Amino acid sequence: MELQVRSALFARGKTVSLHPLIRADIPYYVRWLNDPEVRRAFPFHIAPVSEAQAAKWVEDGALTGIHRQTFTIASVAGEPIGALGFRELSHRDRRALVDVVFAAEYLDQAALYADAINLIAAYAFDNESLHKLLFEIPEDGIHALREGLKQVGAEEEAVLQKHLFLRGAFRNVQIWALFEDRWREYQRLGEG
Repeated sequence: MELQVRSALFARGKTVSLHPLIRADIPYYVRWLNDPEVRRAFPFHIAPVSEAQAAKWVEDGALTGIHRQTFTIASVAGEPIGALGFRELSHRDRRALVDVVFAAEYLDQAALYADAINLIAAYAFDNESLHKLLFEIPEDGIHALREGLKQVGAEEEAVLQKHLFLRGAFRNVQIWALFEDRWREYQRLGEG
C-alpha cells in the first residue's frame, strides 16, 4: 500500500503529506466517517457509510456531490490519518470552502492541522489562483482545528447563529477565513 500512496503523492509538508483519494484509502475513510468523535468535526450531517458506498463515491469521482476535490492526509510513514477537500470551489469569486478532519487519535494535534492547511493553501493560492479559503466549524467542533488555523494566519470571520441541526440540536457555526496575502505574510515571517 505504501507504494500506491507514494505514487499518488501530491504535496509534502513538515509532518504530513497529501495525495488524491485512492482506492486503498477507502477503509480509512469508512472508519473515520463512522467514528462519532471524528464526525463531530464535520459542519454537516454525515450518515453512517459502508465500504461499498465509499468505493462508489471514489468510482463516481472522489465524493462527487460533496467535495469537488478530495485529498488524503498521510503521516510521514505514509499511513492515511485524515482528509481534506474543497466542498465549494468558485473560480469566479476565487474562493473555496475547505473541510479538514483527522482520525480520532490525531484530533487534538493543532500542528498537523496547520501543516495540512499550509499544503492546501499553497495549492489553492499558487495553482488554483484563489485568494480566500473558508472553513466552517460547529460550535462544539475540534479545538485543534481552530488553533491550526490561527497558526497559518486565519481568523474567525463570522458566526452563523443556530445554523445547523446536528446531533439533536441547532448549532452555531464559526466561519474562519484564510486570505492569500495574510497566509503569504505568515509564510514569509516563518510563522506558518
